[in-house]
Amino acid sequence: MFGECTPWRIGQRICVAILALSVGAASWANDNAESGESQIRSSVGEQDTVNKLRNVHDKLQRVTAEAQIDRQAQISRLQEAQAQNKASKKTIAFLQKEIEKQQELRDKKLRENEERAEKIKKLESEAATLAAPIRDYLDKLEATIAAGIPWKRETRLEQVSKSREYITHEDTPPNAALSTVLRIQKEEEALSRLVETSTLEIEQGDEKIAVQGFHLGLLAVIFASDDGSIIGYAGPGESLDDGLETVKQRPTAGEGYLRAVDILKRRRTPALVDLFVPTLSGAKSDRGGE
Repeated sequence: MFGECTPWRIGQRICVAILALSVGAASWANDNAESGESQIRSSVGEQDTVNKLRNVHDKLQRVTAEAQIDRQAQISRLQEAQAQNKASKKTIAFLQKEIEKQQELRDKKLRENEERAEKIKKLESEAATLAAPIRDYLDKLEATIAAGIPWKRETRLEQVSKSREYITHEDTPPNAALSTVLRIQKEEEALSRLVETSTLEIEQGDEKIAVQGFHLGLLAVIFASDDGSIIGYAGPGESLDDGLETVKQRPTAGEGYLRAVDILKRRRTPALVDLFVPTLSGAKSDRGGE
């Protein structure tokens, strides 16, 4: 079948077998080498994948941490905004209350001003009706003073005149006018209840002589010089000169007058004094009482 088995042929066959084995071994070696390289490449690829995954994981952690920080910052800003909003609401509520209070005060002031304006109008209306009676009263008071005792007569008349000018001025409120009239009235009433001393001037020719005197309410003025050479008694409607004539026939009346002046000025101990008061006795020659 194989032909003749000669040595040459046997050698040839051995060579062919060795060659076949060599080729097979080379092919096996090549296959093993390719398989190792494939494994190495597979191992390297896996390591790259692991590294990439690790990098992705690290990046993911950083991004997550940054996102957490941003979220916490947003929460803080939101809480701060909520606190500011709450404070703003409180402030707005407080301001609204203050505005309401101010509006109430303004309304109250407006009502008070309206009421005051109404009162002013009423007072002005009353003033128009009171002006004439007040002027009439001052006219009568002026006439009473002029016809009364000669005690600070010019000063009192001047005060009435100034009061008349004041109350008739258009800017004078009614209450002020009434107060002025009442003040004058009280002064006149007080004068009618007083007994007070003062220095009076008597004209003797071209000379004015100072004498001590006092008034008995609004009934009379009594005066006398220190030496008793000048004495007088002036009643309502009379002047000091008229008072000289009244006691002209009673020179002794001066002693009682001077004694009364000294007691009133506390230069003597209080005591009973006989005063010549002709107006009360009804006769200039009669002596009066204390």
